[in-house]
Amino acid sequence: MTVSVPGDTSSSDGSSPAAVVWGYLSSEQADAIEIAAWRHEIVVYCRSRGLKLAGVRVDRGLPTDQIVRPGFSALLEVLELPTSIGVVVPHPDQLSQDVNAQALLTRRIRQTASRLLFIDGEASPGVLPLAGGGVAYAYVCGQHPSEAAVATARTQITTYCERHGLRLGGVFSDLAVDEAVGMPDGLRQFVLTARPDVTEAVILVDLDHASGLILALEAVRAIQEGGQQVMVLTRVDLDEAVGQS
Repeated sequence: MTVSVPGDTSSSDGSSPAAVVWGYLSSEQADAIEIAAWRHEIVVYCRSRGLKLAGVRVDRGLPTDQIVRPGFSALLEVLELPTSIGVVVPHPDQLSQDVNAQALLTRRIRQTASRLLFIDGEASPGVLPLAGGGVAYAYVCGQHPSEAAVATARTQITTYCERHGLRLGGVFSDLAVDEAVGMPDGLRQFVLTARPDVTEAVILVDLDHASGLILALEAVRAIQEGGQQVMVLTRVDLDEAVGQS
């Protein structure tokens, strides 16, 4: 597996520094033997997939629902480095067994644009894989949104792609969605264009009509029929990532 880092990260000798991942562990019971076993799992996982492991951040003896964690804070700091592309965690419960805390910690990793990999399971949904140089396609829909709302959405989409090293392949839209009609023309073109062999991410922005997003999410299933998973981002993800409410 070859991983590249978006942007210019060449070192002083002209070579590119290796992309790295970091491990994370959290043990409420602070069991040293268990932590050592999990560390070994992370090392083996990274070695088997050609990932360069830079280190493992650990939190011991903290309540599972605690959000403020020294090890996790240190993890977020290194994820901001240009060579860091992801986090390897043995299982989602290693983030937290509390659903709300797990969602918040996942979101914080996500805001660094890092890939989150679970050894026991697939990458968490909604987390952008940083392969760098990938193509993203966007779909904007609504019943009759204002021109300002459409312009804001397009700006957010462009900003997100620029920040995360994605090339925006196109923005498709249906701005007069009618529930009585089948698949709108814009959505149909979006599905035909955003093929899984060329697409790293799809961005779905429903400006004012919830059923439009449901229709778009259903259509994305057709995009992923080839077996290759495509990152799916919604308006909420976009708002969080570009710092707008």
